[in-house]
Amino acid sequence: MIQWRMQKLIILDYDNTIAKSKEAPGEKMIETISSLLHRNKVGILTAGRSIKGLRDLLISSSELNNPDLLKNLLLCTKYGNLILEYENGWFVLYEAPNIPTRKKRRIERIIRRVPWKLYTPRSDSKQRIHDKGSVISVNCLGNESTDLEKDSWDIDGSVRENIKKELIKKLGDEYEIFITGRNTIDLVPRGMNKADNIVKLSELTSIPLQNCIYIGDEFTPHGNDYPILSLGIKVHQINNPSETEDILKRYV
Repeated sequence: MIQWRMQKLIILDYDNTIAKSKEAPGEKMIETISSLLHRNKVGILTAGRSIKGLRDLLISSSELNNPDLLKNLLLCTKYGNLILEYENGWFVLYEAPNIPTRKKRRIERIIRRVPWKLYTPRSDSKQRIHDKGSVISVNCLGNESTDLEKDSWDIDGSVRENIKKELIKKLGDEYEIFITGRNTIDLVPRGMNKADNIVKLSELTSIPLQNCIYIGDEFTPHGNDYPILSLGIKVHQINNPSETEDILKRYV
């Protein structure tokens, strides 16, 4: 008797999960993801990467650039508030509404009034706020910062935890604030975090939550993967892409 196998939805963070920051996935990772796509849906769910960035790093010059595989791949950026699917080309499957302009202006004023000189070596940065439509991202060191500065500042997130407290005092509970990457804080409207959008992915793909699997690296209480723990789905916390490869082989 042939046993029917329920399709899974395997959801992956990008940075430090399937590749190092700003790098393309290695050959073995691409091979593993390709194998998964033959029978499963795979979603790449990222906070900071753009759709173009994902396509350039993940698809452009790899064996994933195959229409038969791409139909099972979902590109999910802005915490999953923008989801693209492939069928004879990429199209928007879901897009959450942007934060209203009036509210954005208020958020920007509050961010500018943070006493940055208490927290960062680049307190005079003019390029700190990044409007991503449904999410506002704060590059605490500013765009002018070097990789050395990013790598050596706030390694444990404690400085940004204090900045987060400053913001919460002014913003209240309308937004969730996540500490992510090396020097970033993200402001996400309630109901639009990664967990909320995994539920949306489950609905859009008709794959029940009990068949969803998430792999990521930011599960500390201030990390953007933390809300996913509340869903009760299978979760794998990893430290690097090599660990992700080992876990993914279980699902091929």
